[in-house]
Amino acid sequence: MIHQSVQMMDMMMRMSMMMFADSLYPDSPF
Repeated sequence: MIHQSVQMMDMMMRMSMMMFADSLYPDSPF
C-alpha cells in the first residue's frame, strides 16, 4: 500500500518535472 503511493508520487514528480522542463526549454531534445 505505502510502496504503491510512493511510486505514484515519484511518477507524478517526474511528469511534472518533464512538463516544467518542457515549458522552460521548448527546443530541448528531452
